[in-house]
Amino acid sequence: IGAVNLTILHNFLHILLHQINLKSTTVEYRGENAARIK
Repeated sequence: IGAVNLTILHNFLHILLHQINLKSTTVEYRGENAARIK
């Protein structure tokens, strides 16, 4: 049971970090576009 919970936790953290990276990339991309417009 412990191994299964560890795997689920690992997958959850992996997905969470992936979503955070996507959001950070989107914000940086928008920031670059805003700078180009100015």
